[in-house]
Formats: sequence, structure tokens, C-alpha cells
Amino acid sequence: MKQFFFGPSETPLLGTLHAPPAGSAGRVGVLLLYPFGNEYLRQLRAFKFLAEGIAGKGFPVLRLEVTGTGDAGGDDEDMGFERWRQDVAAGLAELQARTGVERFVLAGRRLGATLALLGAEGREGVDRLVLWDPILHGPSWLEQLRRDHEEFVTMYRGVDGNLVMPAPGTGPSHAPFEALGQGFAERLLADARALDLRRGVELAGSPRVLVLDSGPEPTLEPFAEALRGCGAGEVEFHHLPDSSARDVVNPLRVYVPAKMNRAIQAWLARDREQEQPAA
Repeated sequence: MKQFFFGPSETPLLGTLHAPPAGSAGRVGVLLLYPFGNEYLRQLRAFKFLAEGIAGKGFPVLRLEVTGTGDAGGDDEDMGFERWRQDVAAGLAELQARTGVERFVLAGRRLGATLALLGAEGREGVDRLVLWDPILHGPSWLEQLRRDHEEFVTMYRGVDGNLVMPAPGTGPSHAPFEALGQGFAERLLADARALDLRRGVELAGSPRVLVLDSGPEPTLEPFAEALRGCGAGEVEFHHLPDSSARDVVNPLRVYVPAKMNRAIQAWLARDREQEQPAA
């Protein structure tokens, strides 16, 4: 595992590269995109295990922390979907430069899956997409964050009676919207309010797509069906309910969704077995 900064010196991106076993690397590399905010913190360990597992199947894997997130450069005002789309493109270029891969898998969870989809829109060279619980409708996401924060406040008010939902501009980040410790500056808030990917995006090159839904009901199945009309090749939908994946209000609960990790690795390995290692 190798960690490094790259990109603009004033707002560098952070990459963590996992190399496959010697002699097993193929021509396809995986760019792995994290969830956002509270979910990012709780998924770091799981993503490390996922990246190690995928690399063990013969794929170079780059975990990418985009502008304003994790240990990447930038702050709340720098975050936005267009900026992050550019970060995804930079991550793909960095992965190719460091490993020599020719084609890519874009994979992510929650907002990371959203960025994977946006990063693949109209882009040649994307071989596969792994969309794990993607956020497709921004207004619904913001409303869910508001409810999650209120649930958190209710749960912990007995410990700290001062816990409240910050009024716009009054929280620690002084952002117009803040929930579970994550601020949304004006640009990101506007982008989130305008986000609607329920009908998919136009995909080039007929990439194969895996849509994973860990919710109690298979609500992402219509989205998977919509992708079939957006230029995707084979689209697989798997509903694997996981109640722990939706427990976003307990900040002390860090979990590794082994069932989902195994499903992703198995799906990628199925096609990898048909590829010849790169020379």
C-alpha cells in the first residue's frame, strides 16, 4: 500500500494505491470512491479491506479522497459536483500513470457511487461500474441527513443538553446547511438540491454495471432498469439487506459489510478470470 498526494498544489488530492500480487496485474484498474461526511469516517476500515480484496484478484486499486474530504486539500467552499467530477478524471489519469492500466472500473458507495456515475458519464475507457447504494436524488438525501441529525440529537441529548440542529450559518462550519458534523457550503448545497440521477446518465462504451442495494426494500431496482436504456451493457442488480449499513447516527459504530465486499470482489473476479495479465 502506498499513499501520496497529487494534483493541484493548493488543493492536493490524496490517493492510496493497492498493488496486486506480483505478476497478476491485468489491464483494468479500479478507482474506489468513498462515501461522504459521517459515512466516510465509518467506512474507512471497510474500504481498506475492500481495496485489499480487489487487489488480491489482480486489479490495481486507487482509493481516492476528493477535494475537501478526508485528508485531501480544500475546504467546504471548494466542494461541488463539477469539481469532484474533475477529481475523478484526475484520479483515473493518476491510476493509469502509476500502473499502466488501459481501462477502468469506477466503484463507490453512497456519494462515492454518485461520483462514480457522474465520472463515467460520456467517458470512454470505463469498463465497469460498481454503484453501491448510490445517492440519486439530492433533496431526499438532504432531508434524510436532517432526520438523521435530529435522531442523533435526541439520542445524545441526555449526555449533552446543548445538542441542537444548527440554524443556517450558526454551526461550527458556519455553512448554510450542516448535519452530523458535515457542513454544506453554498455551492455543494445548490448542487445537492439540483441532483437527480434516478433516470441514469448517458454512458459510453457499454460498461457493465453492478448496482448494490443494502436497504430493507429493493428501491434501487428501477434505477438499475433505467441504466439499461442509457448505454450500459450488462446491468446486474443485487438486493442484499444490511441494517448496519443504514445506522448512520451512531458515531461509534464502525462496521465492515463483509457480504457486500464479497459480492463486489466476486463480480469483478468473474470477468478478471477471462483476462490475460498485462505484459
